Amino acid sequence: MDDPLCITTGNTFVLKAASMTPMTAIRMLELLIEAGLPKGVVNLVTCSRNEAEILLTHPDVNGVSFVGSTSTGRQVYKTAAAHGRGSSPLRGQEPRPGAKGRGPAQ
Repeated sequence: MDDPLCITTGNTFVLKAASMTPMTAIRMLELLIEAGLPKGVVNLVTCSRNEAEILLTHPDVNGVSFVGSTSTGRQVYKTAAAHGRGSSPLRGQEPRPGAKGRGPAQ
């Protein structure tokens, strides 16, 4: 999860929970709130692919990061790049959909 980098640079973070395992993301958010993170700094959405597309194309979204399957990752980065959010390496690595390395699209 890239929220520590996002938050330390003064941004908020929207976590789109995995459709098959949303309880993991819900629990992570609960733990962050229990640890003292103010509400609203990290936000959670559970939705289908169609609604997730809104996050990739919305003008207020400045960056996108993805960890998951290669096919979905390619679609995420393609859509983000088409809306002015080209991929940018994180920690010196190229974004690799499907790999467990992360790469934000800025």
